Amino acid sequence: MNRSAAEQVADLVGVCLEDVLEQRDERFVKPSVFALDDDYYAAGENCPKHQVGEPWQKQTTWRGDVVWVAPMEGAK
Repeated sequence: MNRSAAEQVADLVGVCLEDVLEQRDERFVKPSVFALDDDYYAAGENCPKHQVGEPWQKQTTWRGDVVWVAPMEGAK
C-alpha cells in the first residue's frame, strides 16, 4: 500500500495527518517539504536536494518508511 509523504511524516513525528498537511511548505515540490516545530521533513528513499536549513538526516518510521529531517538554521 502506497502511503503519502504526509502520512509517513505523521508516523515519524507522532501527530495527526491533518497537522502535517497544514504545514506543507508550498515553495518546495518533489519531494514535498513540511515544516513542523523547528524541523523540516520530507519522505522518500533519496535525500532531498532542497536546501532548507541544516543538512538532511535520514530517519526511519516504525513502518520502515524513510523520512528526512533537516533542523531549521539557528534552531535548537
